[in-house]
Amino acid sequence: AIILVIEGIYLMIAQKAPGIINNNPSEDFGSPQAIGDMLFTDYLLPFEATSILLLVAMVGAIVLTVKKKKGAQK
Repeated sequence: AIILVIEGIYLMIAQKAPGIINNNPSEDFGSPQAIGDMLFTDYLLPFEATSILLLVAMVGAIVLTVKKKKGAQK
């Protein structure tokens, strides 16, 4: 929750201060090649952290939904 508030404040400040956020997209903005290059170069660590977080969430959801049998031993 704290991180979300900090990001919100940053975005409000960035909209008022010119030059913090580049509003002019480059020529290859949105192309699959550009997105792939950014994910695996500039954003590699956040990309990997997100993938691990999603994997843990999936495993947790599976563990929570699996029902134990009546006669099963612990």
